[in-house]
Amino acid sequence: MISTASLLLAACTSSSSTLPGSALYSLGTPETLPASEAVAAADLDGDGLDEVLRFSQGRLEWAGGSAELGGVFQRAARGDVDGDGKEEALIATGIGRSDRDSPARIWAVGDDGVSLLIERAGPRAQVPELRVVDGRVWAALFGADNVVQAGWIQDEDLKVEQSAKLALRQVPSSQGVVVGRVYGDQPKSDGDLTLHGAQGDTLLPSHRGVRSMALGDLDGDGQEELLIGDGWHYAYGTQAQGRVAVLSGSDWSEIRVIAHFPQDYSAQEIEVHEGRVLVLGTKNVHLLQRDALGWRDLVVAQTSEGGSIAWVQGAEGPAVVVAGDPTRLIPLR
Repeated sequence: MISTASLLLAACTSSSSTLPGSALYSLGTPETLPASEAVAAADLDGDGLDEVLRFSQGRLEWAGGSAELGGVFQRAARGDVDGDGKEEALIATGIGRSDRDSPARIWAVGDDGVSLLIERAGPRAQVPELRVVDGRVWAALFGADNVVQAGWIQDEDLKVEQSAKLALRQVPSSQGVVVGRVYGDQPKSDGDLTLHGAQGDTLLPSHRGVRSMALGDLDGDGQEELLIGDGWHYAYGTQAQGRVAVLSGSDWSEIRVIAHFPQDYSAQEIEVHEGRVLVLGTKNVHLLQRDALGWRDLVVAQTSEGGSIAWVQGAEGPAVVVAGDPTRLIPLR
């Protein structure tokens, strides 16, 4: 006789196998690359394979060239921003612990060279948000009094669409701009998550401060889910939680936590690839994949606070590149 539990497990397994990213990856043998402070990846020549870009001490290097960018690495993005059918790697640089004087800059790196998209000086020359959406470059830059301005880069300027104090994450979507804050208006207060849409502002569910954000269709229904790394706290060493939550539904009103990382006090970055979720923690790099019981956490590599990762499509299949000394290119099999 077949037990009820067996039938339920079979049903779950059958259902999950039709979802994006349902085949589980394991780790291959890492390849070591020269040391880097940060990494990025993009298909610069349009051949279907990604080039890995490594950033150290203001200099960017990749297989096809190098460039002196200056400043401290802030963020990276990728996409075809000039309409030639090939991707560019977008690299943001600015101030940091090792450089207090550089302006905030965003560079586009392609197979035909490097161009400067925007430059802005100021007391806090940092770029907390950078994305490519439908060939357009979206960025957020710090202004005065810790107000972060976000919008589209056009004609070497930022066309501001949304701004908020300490809003490190501001993401454009079909419903409006989603704004995640690490802190509230008062010192040491909790942050929040707000959708600024055509019908006004809607407070979305979250837990304390929001450190990271991504959009992706996790269930293959054609509708994007909103993923957040929340749980931030001003006493981050003892109180902050490394967790990833998914907001779903037509109005993103439903929230469920899909991962909690006891060793990582923050989910610093989130990337979605074919239904899988790549997360940069403060100590580990995680790949979240579906199995019959929900989401399985595969620890890809160790990292550190301020680390950097990128998803890479290589000749042998997908991989994750992790900055460090050495840089590690880890195949997924």
